[in-house]
Amino acid sequence: MRVDISHPRSFNDARRIGDVLKRGSVVVVVLHEADANLASRIRDFAFGLVAGREGGVAQAGHGILVLTPPGVEMSGVEALKPSS
Repeated sequence: MRVDISHPRSFNDARRIGDVLKRGSVVVVVLHEADANLASRIRDFAFGLVAGREGGVAQAGHGILVLTPPGVEMSGVEALKPSS
């Protein structure tokens, strides 16, 4: 199992995040360096991406998301649901 760490600096980085997840890797998305608008867009993208692939999203700390492909279970992190 591969784990990829992404520090998105623009929304263009979302495509790379999606490609890595589609290959079956876990993606840790660190949003500390992103402005509030970008962080929100990346977060929304992440929920759409994992929903379409039946994966999961968890928060591993403030501004750190963990995206998992189907079949990967996590412990020690808070599973997230999209906000309405």
